[in-house]
Parts: sequence; C-alpha cells; structure tokens
Amino acid sequence: MADIRLQAVVAELSDSEPCLVLVSLEGLLPDAASPDWAMIAWTPADAPVKLRMLCASSRRTLREEFADFSFREYNATERSEVTLAQYVESTRDRTEDDRHAAMTRDEIDQEEVRKQ
Repeated sequence: MADIRLQAVVAELSDSEPCLVLVSLEGLLPDAASPDWAMIAWTPADAPVKLRMLCASSRRTLREEFADFSFREYNATERSEVTLAQYVESTRDRTEDDRHAAMTRDEIDQEEVRKQ
C-alpha cells in the first residue's frame, strides 16, 4: 500500500518543476496517527532557480494554512528518493552517535563543554 501511494506521487512529479506534496502517513507507518503528514519538497536539479526559491518559500505558507496538521518535512531531488524507506531514514530521530558521526571533532568538543 505504501509503495503504491508513493509510486503514484512519483508518477506525477515533473523533472523541471519543483513542488510540495502532502502525503498522509496514516497506515504507512506503525506510529503515524492522523493527522501526521509528510511534506515532500520535490526540487529537481533541472528546475529553474526562481521556481526552486518560490517552492522553498511556500513551505511556511503551507504550514500556516494547514496549522492543524502535523508535518514531517522531507527533501527529494531525485525520483529514487521518493520511497517510504528513504523517507523513514531521512526523518527518523537521530541518536547521539548518529549526530556525532556527522560532526567535526571541534563540534563534538563544543557540545560536551555545553553539557557541563
């Protein structure tokens, strides 16, 4: 079911036009209860800069207009990224080890100093 829903989204994406797509997560993830939604920000590399910027600035408006909805944002630039597995990996809560793996030694040291 999940793959079918996201495959339908992929089929509608344009290679030259960015867009924001709202996908209900209800029934896709075990912990997703209504009104949890994914906001997929589709920004293909071939899209004109002006359209990419317009799409990026529209996120806030969308959030304001749908204030009662709970969103999880996800950025995608390639069709292969619009899968449930990619979404889950990208939006999952990061462990301290995950965060430290992406940080420089100086950033880790600064974080440890702040904790003290």
